[in-house]
Amino acid sequence: MENHDDFYQERQPNGSASPQTEPELPKSPSSPDNSTQPNKFAALSLIISLLSYVLCCCHPYAMIAGCVLSIVFAIFSKVIVEPNHKMRKQAIAAIIIGAIGLLLIFGSFVYTYVILPEILESNPELRNMMDQMLQQYGMKLSDLGLTIIYGIK
Repeated sequence: MENHDDFYQERQPNGSASPQTEPELPKSPSSPDNSTQPNKFAALSLIISLLSYVLCCCHPYAMIAGCVLSIVFAIFSKVIVEPNHKMRKQAIAAIIIGAIGLLLIFGSFVYTYVILPEILESNPELRNMMDQMLQQYGMKLSDLGLTIIYGIK
């Protein structure tokens, strides 16, 4: 009976079989380069952070939600997907863009609801000028909602 292993061995020019060797597989690096493998959370966080700036024209809460989501996805990209690697540049950019967006929204709310009422209350000339500007659009200063918070009439 013939040995089937001999069939798969390479034959030498003289007809004898060479010793069977394992085929060499391409060596994979022990730590793969994280810049070549896609990280969908890092890319998604960057896209959402940039999209939140576009959507801020629609509603300020869209920018808040987008900035928070971009920061969360950037953290997920590091903690969940690649815990043993450095944070990707996309994720770092998303965190920076998201943080700047949150600071802009927070600053605009502080200006609108804290600083502006104080300015209008202490400066009657500016208040009258703002009343005249709003009357051109059929509005009054009380329509802005500042009367409820600070008693501006």
